[in-house]
Amino acid sequence: MNYFNSKLLILSLFLSSCGNLKIKNKQPELKEKSVTFIRPVKILHDYNEPVRRSSVVKVKKNKTTSFIEKPKKKILSINRKKSGEEKLKLKFNNHTTPPKKAFVSDGSKKKEMKLKYPVRIYNHWMKYYKGKNKERFMRQLVRGSRYFSLIRDVFNRHNLPEDLYYVGLIESGFHLSARSKANAVGPWQFIKGTAKMHGLKVNSYVDERKSIFKATEAAARYFKDLYNIFGSWELALCAYNAGEFRVINAIRRGNSRSYKVLVKKKLLPKETIYYVPKFAAAKEIGSLFYKTKRGKSLVGQGRKDLENVGKVYFKRSFSLFDFVKNTKASIKSLRKYNPDLRRSRVRVDSRRPFAFYLDSGTFEASLSYFKRFTTPRFKRTHQKDVASRKRIRVKVVYEKYKVKSGDNLLKIAKRYRVRLSSLKAWNRLKRSRIFKGQVLKVKKLKQYTVREGDNLTIIARKLKTSVRKIVRFNSLKTKKIFPRQKIHIPI
Repeated sequence: MNYFNSKLLILSLFLSSCGNLKIKNKQPELKEKSVTFIRPVKILHDYNEPVRRSSVVKVKKNKTTSFIEKPKKKILSINRKKSGEEKLKLKFNNHTTPPKKAFVSDGSKKKEMKLKYPVRIYNHWMKYYKGKNKERFMRQLVRGSRYFSLIRDVFNRHNLPEDLYYVGLIESGFHLSARSKANAVGPWQFIKGTAKMHGLKVNSYVDERKSIFKATEAAARYFKDLYNIFGSWELALCAYNAGEFRVINAIRRGNSRSYKVLVKKKLLPKETIYYVPKFAAAKEIGSLFYKTKRGKSLVGQGRKDLENVGKVYFKRSFSLFDFVKNTKASIKSLRKYNPDLRRSRVRVDSRRPFAFYLDSGTFEASLSYFKRFTTPRFKRTHQKDVASRKRIRVKVVYEKYKVKSGDNLLKIAKRYRVRLSSLKAWNRLKRSRIFKGQVLKVKKLKQYTVREGDNLTIIARKLKTSVRKIVRFNSLKTKKIFPRQKIHIPI
């Protein structure tokens, strides 16, 4: 061991014993006379963000630990200048450097998906799709051609790459009733929690994961979220297959956002590692098929079939048998465009109208029936913003008050600036009589969890308050809010 290496070892042992710095001591490419310091654990950085701010300091002979004071002050000042907007970011987006602004959210021109993946695995899937699985894959391509133009239009509207169509192809082969071992359902294979998070209704009456119209809109929103979280389509596809949090844990353990690094370190499940090359192989073969004469003909026929399909919004519950009895429609045609229906009776919440799909001929023959339920208006297959129809759920936070000698309900109500009737209702009191030591509940504030597609204007209008009050009450520096963020509503 030479003189410099012995000095470096002594310096590393001294600094690690101080508990202020971590040194990369396992770095084979470490240059002479330089040490890379990761920010101090206790003072200068958040433990979940080990990469975001670091400093490279030159090590000179006969120098004490005072040489680190200047970079320490610099990094500390950077940490103190964290903006309020950065603090509000989602938990799972705080572990490494945020991705560059995603093209899917800013309305810029759509870009092609340029993927990097292991060539060996890609060749395996090409051989699989062209070999023993050729006939089955061709049947899936033919089945998917019915919805090719619809899905492409939805992704174009959301400014997403059209190639994401092939995710549905490898997930379910566009079999609308497909169900996996993990209980994922529909053409896009949503599990129940993810489906509800992105605006789909799943209950004993309907399962909107099976509707190609509704599920494709939800898939587009999900793809946008995944790209905005991870910043690359390789990781977005991995997260679609394995789940966001499994990929986030892999990034944290591997200390990298690179798909190549995560694959090399085997931090992702085998199925997820194989998923990106599988998608690329399906896209390669599928794009060639849809350029052939037969492929173009099938796509054209599928577009023609869906051109006359539109939707009507029902605000009241109704029965399919009653619908058929009073119109010229058949159960078969209704089931064809509405595979999400589980029962013959459709239960509808008036606060969230139910989108019912049917062809234009059936609609015109059923005008008299529709007048009983809603204003008859036929809309082409173009969804409204789901967020505007979502039910606002508010959690009420109560404060406990212990009654003292000389207290009465009116006095307590005035102290907390609430109505006497409200105070009685919260505590289920029929009379105004209270006694010393009794514990009363007093409504302190309303707590609302932000959902997908929300903004302050929508929340303020639904909860009968103003944006200005919400911003001031929550000490928000900007009007930007994020899904799963908890905000307090003044009462």
